[in-house]
Amino acid sequence: MFSPTALKKVAQQSVVVESLLDAKEELDGKLRIAINGFTNSTAEEIVRVVAGKAVTGAKEEEIKAAAGKFRETAEKLLPSVQQKSEEYIGDARTTDILVNAIMV
Repeated sequence: MFSPTALKKVAQQSVVVESLLDAKEELDGKLRIAINGFTNSTAEEIVRVVAGKAVTGAKEEEIKAAAGKFRETAEKLLPSVQQKSEEYIGDARTTDILVNAIMV
């Protein structure tokens, strides 16, 4: 789910910081990259099943099938993401924020 490219961006060599404020800003930036990578890669996995159907002039049956597959994928993947997030993070409020970001 989480792309290796985004992980490399987060895991880059840290720089020496002069103050606590600089350290916080660096941490905030890396956390933002990680969260964006996580939500984008998970959302892309769900949306992939319907991508391009409207643009290619697909028939109504194909669009309905893709929409059904979209729902099926979301219903299968989101609870898994919720569970894994709860295991790693341990804070229900933070987990809900992440899952809601994926759903949006």
